[in-house]
Parts: sequence; C-alpha cells; structure tokens
Amino acid sequence: MAKMIEVKIRKPQCGGRECYLRCEGSIPQKVKGRTLLPGKRYCAGGKGIKAFRSSDPKVSVPSWCPLRKKPIVLRIYCFKNALCEMVQLMLQRDGALYSPNDFDYALRYAGTTELTAAQFQDELQGKDVYELLKVQVHENEVVEIDDGLTPYYFFFSPKRWYPYVVRFNGERARQNKLESPEEEDL
Repeated sequence: MAKMIEVKIRKPQCGGRECYLRCEGSIPQKVKGRTLLPGKRYCAGGKGIKAFRSSDPKVSVPSWCPLRKKPIVLRIYCFKNALCEMVQLMLQRDGALYSPNDFDYALRYAGTTELTAAQFQDELQGKDVYELLKVQVHENEVVEIDDGLTPYYFFFSPKRWYPYVVRFNGERARQNKLESPEEEDL
C-alpha cells in the first residue's frame, strides 16, 4: 500500500508568480505605462504596478499583496451523492489508499476563517477541528483554505484524524451538485 506524504505548508513566495516583475539590466523599462527602474522589484497583481519598498520581505509575499483575500475563504466539500460515498467505503474496507477526486465531491459549506492554511495545519495537531473552524468536519471531507495566493486542500482520512494536504480541484468540485438522498430515489 502506498503511503501519503506529509506536506509542511510554507509561507507563499512572490518569485515565479506572473504578477512579480523585476527589472533586469541597466536600462529602465516601460511596462503598462510605468517606468521600471533597474534592480527594483514590482507587483503587477492589482490594477496598476506597485514598487516593493525596501522594508518589504525579500522572498515571501508582503502583507499588502492585492491577491490576498481578506477574510480568508473556507470551503468544505463532501461526497456529492451516496453512491460516491459507498464506493469510498468499499475501498477503505479493502484497505485501498484513497485520495479525493473532485469528480466525487460537491461544496457543502462556504464561509470565512481567520486562519491561514499553515496556521490551521499547526494548530490542528492539538485541537478539535470544530474549535478552530466553528464548522463541523466529518471523515472523508475536504477542507479548502484559500488566502487568494494558493488554495490548500486538507483531506480528513478515517485512518488518522489529522488531514493530508492533497491535490484537489476545488473549482471543478464546486460545479458538482450536492444530491440529497430524496433525489436519488426518483
């Protein structure tokens, strides 16, 4: 049986993002109506281009980043119907390792939280999920914490009660309709 890898969430970084600009060379460059000075860093994530200050972090994303969502978005996904849940339970019974598939899930709850994904991961080790999020989370559900920079997805496996960070497409899962038990009997 394959083992899931524990992922430690790190602070988000600007480097590598489309909105991060650095003027290289010795000649100023004009981008979107703004003159970029050589050796300076710029953010194009908002409506205009903003220069980084010398007091801003050199690597991690600054607190003023226009991509950040305030408050942070919290979403919880559950199985979209009883058939998907039954298949999962059968796989678990047979000892198969399961990683959630966005096709099988639908949005159950949408709200906000004050916790970043890293804070959630750190604080969850000694606390109850309900105490942290003020929302009940069940086995086999996926919790999304989206700060606007990187959405993180936590899967609550029945084999252990602290979550795995998983690859999951929340946007596709939100397109699925949550089916109630009454609809399945029709």
